[in-house]
Amino acid sequence: MKLNWAKIMERLFRLPDGKGLNRDVILGLGLLAFSLLILLWLIPSGVEVQQAGGMAVTPTFFPYGVTAVLAVLSLALVVKGFAAPSSAESAGEKKFSLAVVIIILLLLASFYGLEYLGMVPTGILAVILLVRLFNYRNWPRTIIFAVVFVLLLFFFFEQVAQVDIPRGVWFDDLY
Repeated sequence: MKLNWAKIMERLFRLPDGKGLNRDVILGLGLLAFSLLILLWLIPSGVEVQQAGGMAVTPTFFPYGVTAVLAVLSLALVVKGFAAPSSAESAGEKKFSLAVVIIILLLLASFYGLEYLGMVPTGILAVILLVRLFNYRNWPRTIIFAVVFVLLLFFFFEQVAQVDIPRGVWFDDLY
């Protein structure tokens, strides 16, 4: 027996007036639930807070900040979904593109590349590939942007936020 997930989701999220929730509302509620899970359980139980002298921010500052932004944007998506008519979503619906698959693969490769190459080389390669994926063809500007952007991030997190950045197996002694 083959399950038709589209029909199951349609039946689950049908409103009393017969209209279904659009994808923005469903996605927004799912992301909101995910961000609440992170805020209330994952960060408090998974991030060690050490009271070291001279730290500009605690290790929970950035996870809480990013997750709070995710929660606010999720709420905005829910509000947008209720404000927009349901029929409009089917007219402007986009297909899952090859670019999305490439970005997901690039993120996975970056995740594993951090361990071996470290943040700086992996970040530079990822930024160059992402910029090229979106059809920006100026090589010198792309390389300069990638190097400057990643080095600024590295020095901010290393010096200001005092967060240990992955250095990689091969480049542990260089920086």
